[in-house]
Amino acid sequence: MVGIIGIITIFVMVFGGYLAAGGKMGIILKSLPFEMTMIIGAAVGAFLISNSIAE
Repeated sequence: MVGIIGIITIFVMVFGGYLAAGGKMGIILKSLPFEMTMIIGAAVGAFLISNSIAE
């Protein structure tokens, strides 16, 4: 549950800050599939690096 709240907080802060700085969401929505691929890939990679497989 805390992880989901953290993810929501990240998205609200990043996109809220972008809009507050005068950014246009049309550009973000156009590149969203590519951005999500990079963000999720980085998150999965960081998760795999930080957790060992050995039991």
